[in-house]
Amino acid sequence: MMTVSGCLIRVFIFREMISFTEDLSIPVWQGYFFAACMYIVAVIQAIMLQQYFHRCYLVGMQVRTVVISVIYKKVITTVSLSWKC
Repeated sequence: MMTVSGCLIRVFIFREMISFTEDLSIPVWQGYFFAACMYIVAVIQAIMLQQYFHRCYLVGMQVRTVVISVIYKKVITTVSLSWKC
């Protein structure tokens, strides 16, 4: 969700930057402001994506651990039952 909104925000800022370059009466500080906004949005988007990938990795590792644990328990019970016969 944040990635989509970050892309939309960057599109609006980019549109303002284009209008800034076409109109020479706009003050220079607004150009710097738009550039800083683009940078800040890109940094926030990168941080959010990193958090998303980190959480996906953690969930994947937890699922892997559960699957290995279930398989291990099944093998142990199967082997212990075969020793009893």
